Amino acid sequence: MIKFFAPLFLENTIPFATYAGKLRDNGAKLEAYFERAGDTPTSRRILRHIVAIERWGLNRLRMLLGEKPLQMDSSKDHYPPETVAWNVLLTDFKDVRRELVTLTPFLESASGKVAHNMMGDLSPRAWLKYLDFHANAESSRVRVK
Repeated sequence: MIKFFAPLFLENTIPFATYAGKLRDNGAKLEAYFERAGDTPTSRRILRHIVAIERWGLNRLRMLLGEKPLQMDSSKDHYPPETVAWNVLLTDFKDVRRELVTLTPFLESASGKVAHNMMGDLSPRAWLKYLDFHANAESSRVRVK
């Protein structure tokens, strides 16, 4: 059922330049939010999860562009180590979001879709909406001290 409804929710016609700006701006807000929240077990767990999903999504988008061979990896393959320092984890998020913003304009020339393990085949725009929505939704579970 999720493979039917998820693409309907995620598909859109937002221009890629708009997405790049939105991802950049929302990324900056999330960076500041996590810096204020500080290193707690909850913020660490959620930020590790967000980083893993963003790395995984970036990997899938690179497959769509032909930069990487298609493989059905998992977000679990992209988690930072549990022992990574908090400041390194924050930098990991900044870096992966920056890579995503940089890649976004190139997706305009991409054709086709690439699989999400649970949601089925998604277009580049659907992937971008998913990644942005996911990070914002997950971060709402973190409380600032």
